[in-house]
Amino acid sequence: MSRQKLRYRKTRKERLIQFLKDFRRVKFGVIGLIILSGFFAMALLAPILFPVYPGLRFVYGVGPNASPPAWQAFFDPLWAPTGNYVPDPYFYGDTNLEFNTSNPDVGFFSYDENEVYFGNQSVRLGFIDSDDSMAFHENVSAKMAFPFSYRAPANIRINLAMKSLFSGNFTKYSFLPYVRIDVPEHINVDSRFHHFTFLTYADYWEIYEGYIPEFLSFFIFKPGAEIKMEFGVKLVESDPNCTGMIEVWFDKMEILGERKAYGLLGTTQYGNDVLAQIFWSTHVTIFIAVCTAVLTSVIGLAVGVTAGYVGGFLDELLMGISTFFLIIPVIPVLMVLMVLLQGASYSFLILILSILWWPRTARMVRSQVLVEKEKLYVESARASGASSFYIIFRTLVPSVMTIFFVQFALTAATAVVIEANLGFFDYLHNFDEWRGTVDSPLFLPINYVSWGRMLGAAYYNGAISGGEWWLFVPAGLCLTLFALGWVFFGHGINTVMNPKLRLLQRKR
Repeated sequence: MSRQKLRYRKTRKERLIQFLKDFRRVKFGVIGLIILSGFFAMALLAPILFPVYPGLRFVYGVGPNASPPAWQAFFDPLWAPTGNYVPDPYFYGDTNLEFNTSNPDVGFFSYDENEVYFGNQSVRLGFIDSDDSMAFHENVSAKMAFPFSYRAPANIRINLAMKSLFSGNFTKYSFLPYVRIDVPEHINVDSRFHHFTFLTYADYWEIYEGYIPEFLSFFIFKPGAEIKMEFGVKLVESDPNCTGMIEVWFDKMEILGERKAYGLLGTTQYGNDVLAQIFWSTHVTIFIAVCTAVLTSVIGLAVGVTAGYVGGFLDELLMGISTFFLIIPVIPVLMVLMVLLQGASYSFLILILSILWWPRTARMVRSQVLVEKEKLYVESARASGASSFYIIFRTLVPSVMTIFFVQFALTAATAVVIEANLGFFDYLHNFDEWRGTVDSPLFLPINYVSWGRMLGAAYYNGAISGGEWWLFVPAGLCLTLFALGWVFFGHGINTVMNPKLRLLQRKR
């Protein structure tokens, strides 16, 4: 019976179960597996949670540029994620305003640089009457139309700074400033949902705030929609004998989105959702990391086993080639190749990384093969007439699988860091008018997102100096965690497959 027990060989299922039991005891290995599983889950959930690709620059954003995360409003209302959707909130440049008045003899309008708010010019609307000719239905207004380039956010708010001044027989109840949004004709809603009115007071600026219901925002504020806004002054004085002048200054016109418009991690400098970019970037990172690790490890395993088993001139030749590739600096060479070969793809990056990185795996595998092939079980197999194919694949290759899997994990972590470096450099190249164009990116399509390119965009657009931490901290954390996940996972594999380390782990 004792001999039968010694000869008993576990089945693959039993070996797998034992491997999982041993792996579970390695804490760092379990942590690495959890981290990697989380990122793979993010890659699967990205198209479900964010069906519209966020892009790096030239797409519809979800909100104004560089809007902070929504949850900051819970801690500090001043950090509420708001930003302006209108193109010229201070009426300083070309606002494309269309002025109208029901009675040109009494209504007037102009840009006024004397009455300013926050250092910008205002729009001045009003009435003047000196001969008792004004009727209660007179009005003067300014209309503004602009395309809405964002995905429809919920909870739109309108802000407007306004100051009024009146003289003669007019009082603050003689006129009514208003803000109006034109609702599409096919939407049948009560006028109160799109016609906001508010009273003003003299001699100081007043900030008006008005919310538009979410269901109405869904129809009006959507990508490509032409938003038509009107703000003006309506005379509501019923006494025709009143004379004098009414002046109203409008300034700091804002359409703001809140809460749902920005997600959990805010927006980029171009209004794209940071959380969506984080999720979609996992596709690029996982693809490059896994493909590079597989190709590099397979080449290194094949070269290392061949060189170690055959020996002689072939061993010297392969090791000489590996030495040549070892002295080549990987990142500078990749940068040069990317510049020379405009429009290179992921496949090119993976191929070059594999060519430059395989010698590390090959040399470690070769060293192990040189030790293993001198052992008695290999000599016994050779003496019994076993073929070289049998010796390599049934004795030598299983003995170096620990090195293979550990190098696989370390290569994946290295590929992630290298891709991030190239993505950082690639962003600068793509958007530097002297070195690249939209049609000739280095190795990524111009609108593709990756963690490295997100860091590049944050750096070159001044997010770090501007304190916009949500533009670089999440991407940096994901990059670090993903690389550490592979390192921890490789540590777990090494501990379980190495007999001495496995015995030590079991004793603990």
